[in-house]
Amino acid sequence: MKTTIEFNLPEEESEMRYALSGVDALIVISNIRAELRSAWKHDTGRFKSFSSEQIDILSEFITEQEKEYNLPELI
Repeated sequence: MKTTIEFNLPEEESEMRYALSGVDALIVISNIRAELRSAWKHDTGRFKSFSSEQIDILSEFITEQEKEYNLPELI
């Protein structure tokens, strides 16, 4: 199966950039999850000052948003 996405440039340049940035956005989400995991398990990383409750709330919010927008998991 093949899919072709076409954009009329320059009118649809923003739409093209959004489409091409999807994987980058998933990588950012994955990196945030990794930082949260480091803070929760090892008390390290950028979120180490967060309480366990704050980390749980953030993680749950990310999961809810991923489900709501039907985002695929990175492999």
